[in-house]
Amino acid sequence: MNTISTSDPELGYRFYPTAEPHDIGAAQLDVLIRALPATDHFDPEALICLVATDGGRSTRLRVQHPWQQEPAYRICPGEVIIESRHPAQVTALTFGGALAIKSDDRRTICRLTSPAPILQHAVKQTTLEQLLIEEINVLWAERRAALDEDDFERRLAAADPARLYRACLVALAQKFENIPAHSQDDTYRRFRHYLHTVMQTTTEENIPALPELL
Repeated sequence: MNTISTSDPELGYRFYPTAEPHDIGAAQLDVLIRALPATDHFDPEALICLVATDGGRSTRLRVQHPWQQEPAYRICPGEVIIESRHPAQVTALTFGGALAIKSDDRRTICRLTSPAPILQHAVKQTTLEQLLIEEINVLWAERRAALDEDDFERRLAAADPARLYRACLVALAQKFENIPAHSQDDTYRRFRHYLHTVMQTTTEENIPALPELL
């Protein structure tokens, strides 16, 4: 595993953009947890995420330095949290993926990759990425309410990241298609245009309906 790009030495983490021109979010997240504290920038102390268990559920994993447990995990859909020593947090939403961990005496490097965008929470509520996170959380809350809690957790843990992401986009496109454009503000109109663009450019066939997955 390569180290985090030196183009972002002040952060200790980096979101790498997706290769798809119309997608928002990141395809990869690197987090660098150092043995010695740094006081002049965001200094990660831990990475927290949900990982799959042998029983088909998810469990909370907290990665710190030094890391002496497994070097690879399957990530489940849900929140990813980067905790700083100062304290502060950077948070994101993932549809699932893979986590690779490499640790030596000086540092622990975490690399999260996914075939679906990793969405970073923004300070501003008007960004498309933040709006997508909020709408995805609404969809998942609706599916959670429609199912037995245990059933929902198992379905969420087992969901394929790319199929879950596309199913969510289809559900959101249908939702916003039924809302008159004149009743939406500029942010929601841009979001509606984004959904339309992504759905027009996708080459995937037979995208499942969200209730088929969750």
